[in-house]
Amino acid sequence: MLLGAAEPAVRADAFLVWKHVSSEQLQALRQHGERAAAAEDADSGIDGAGAAARRSGGEAPTGWAALRQLAGAGDASGEAGGSLTPEQEEVMIELCGGALAQGEAWGFSDEKLSALLGIVKETHARAARERLPVEAAFRFFRDALLRHSVQRPPFSIGVFSAAEVGLVLRWGIDAYFRHYKLYQYAFTARVTLDVCTRHPAALLEAPPPLPALRTAATEDEHTTQLEAQRRQREAAEAAAAAAAAAAAEAERARALEAEYAASLPEDVQERVARAVERELAGIRGEMDREFRARHAGLLSRLAALEGARAAPQP
Repeated sequence: MLLGAAEPAVRADAFLVWKHVSSEQLQALRQHGERAAAAEDADSGIDGAGAAARRSGGEAPTGWAALRQLAGAGDASGEAGGSLTPEQEEVMIELCGGALAQGEAWGFSDEKLSALLGIVKETHARAARERLPVEAAFRFFRDALLRHSVQRPPFSIGVFSAAEVGLVLRWGIDAYFRHYKLYQYAFTARVTLDVCTRHPAALLEAPPPLPALRTAATEDEHTTQLEAQRRQREAAEAAAAAAAAAAAEAERARALEAEYAASLPEDVQERVARAVERELAGIRGEMDREFRARHAGLLSRLAALEGARAAPQP
């Protein structure tokens, strides 16, 4: 860093005092005797605070339940929105209980205990979430501890003294980083792979079955079938050709008619239209007269038949 360059300020949420545990929770743990059980096994690392409670059997005391709730709070599993398995919860209880018990053995105040617990939980959560190697996890642990050892806001706060920093570093190496791979293994997501096998013969396409010889056609029958198929193809081709020729002829006739109509002058077209109209009118009049005559004949015949039916019989 250049001399005189401004050091970036640390975000407020990077300070871990009272972030993961409150003074009331620490008092609840003391009141229910968990401090003694945790201090008894603090030097055994991962076999820490919960060993005495499990050896005694029966129901866990209220303080043990408070420690269980404290260890499970936050994203300790490293999974976004995930929850701890029972085995992971036991590991976190022993880790957090061991940290609190060791801090009590050193005579730490509640503020120092909360900072120690926050550093331990944040280090483990970061290591589990990002699968950090042990060197990177230790650097994170050391930097978080140093951030709480010098009173120089807003860059760091003076929670631990220099001697206490040395104590916490040695305890972290013995209790956590010595068993780092075990912690990583306990918090590694389990992936189940389902494998199915198939015989190579199942991947090959089976050939279609051959017809029986007794169902086969003779040479003459086969020749007859081929001839019938040839005639059908020829008939279909001839029909298609005839349809195409008819369509072409109709198109040609329409083109000639349109060309002829376009070649006539407008006055000729009008005279032809009037002549056609007169002819049609004459045809309609003649048909009307013929219809009337037939209608009158039918009426006269009908009247004659009615008269003959009404005449008395001799």
